[in-house]
Amino acid sequence: MGQLGIDCQIEESMNQLSGNSKLMLLFLAAALTMTTSEVLERALASKLDKNIVVVELTLTDPVFPAKPPSQYQIVGYKDEENFPAGYSIFVRTPVCIDGKCHAVEVTLYFDALGYFTRLECPENKPLTKKEHELFTPEDYDKLDRILKDSDSPHRDHSLAFLSEATKGPAAVSPEVDGWSRATPATMREAVVQDAAYTSWVLWQWTNGPICDALRAETTKECTPDYLSHLLRHPDLDYVEFALEHVIKHAIRDERLVDAALQVLERGERSHVTLALQFLNNAIPRPAQRHARLVDCFSRMPQDRSPILLEYLASEQKLAEETLENLSGLLGQLPYYQVHLILNLLEKPGCATEVALDNVAGLLNSKNFFIARRAYEYLVKQNLRDELDRKVSDFQEKNQDRL
Repeated sequence: MGQLGIDCQIEESMNQLSGNSKLMLLFLAAALTMTTSEVLERALASKLDKNIVVVELTLTDPVFPAKPPSQYQIVGYKDEENFPAGYSIFVRTPVCIDGKCHAVEVTLYFDALGYFTRLECPENKPLTKKEHELFTPEDYDKLDRILKDSDSPHRDHSLAFLSEATKGPAAVSPEVDGWSRATPATMREAVVQDAAYTSWVLWQWTNGPICDALRAETTKECTPDYLSHLLRHPDLDYVEFALEHVIKHAIRDERLVDAALQVLERGERSHVTLALQFLNNAIPRPAQRHARLVDCFSRMPQDRSPILLEYLASEQKLAEETLENLSGLLGQLPYYQVHLILNLLEKPGCATEVALDNVAGLLNSKNFFIARRAYEYLVKQNLRDELDRKVSDFQEKNQDRL
């Protein structure tokens, strides 16, 4: 088909699209550095997914950081709830100094937090190594691992160093020790064999300034609904991102409170600490806050729940109901949590009758260490006659072990 026929076909296809869709195509054409016809063909094939947006970012080329920043077209993706789901950027860049290598053309994909997820090569333009040898599936797998390693030696070393390091130990100056530069062996593990420059260049793109820029784009979408969605995300990186955002901006919203309470039950130690910091501000009334925390306490993993008890111990005053509800859980807890709760009850004014009854129940525990800890607490309290007799009976029965 001649160019005139192609142009007529493009015009006819364009007429089938709305004004916004036409504008989207033009942006995509710029973003992907393709011809209008190539973009149109792809867009029509996918029916121009409505959950795709195009944003323009000013970025420094990580391979040539001395050059002035340039404008880049970034494709953003939304999920079914119209929340940010990820981004992609088309990159065409040289990967060698002498100009003999084919330029790399790839689309790099990132998640909503700016972390690299995968790359995609244009059809009929796969990645190549030295002498234009094609990447093998194993090469692509290794490259994927390299690009996802944010602590790679590539972060601290230039392309000039790489050309020296990959030649082997003999190329490294004896005056340079292992503290000031990575060993050649380390660098060889950080590159695909015979594609060292490609590995370095793509790592700079997938771990450079674009990461913070994409995260900043996601931050712009941080509505309460989206933050609530993130706090419930199975990936705890998203949970941490949301918690840091709501703490920084002192956001209060009941939807976020419920989601943050769930973090206490499933998060790692760092997430539990952040969630408590947020909840301390989000639920301003102490009694209400403490009641909701105690409700979560029984469902928390045993290696996380002491964090909540330490938080409660730092509070100036705990309501009687809070202390009694905590003491009511003593019979189902391991020693350390029992010890922390009894520390709370040892504070002046905390030994209510209900709490004392709950602690006395531990005297019958099959775990003698727990029973002894309860005894040590109770002998210091002013007890009514019934409890005093229980303590005396325990003392008499275990006098050789106390």
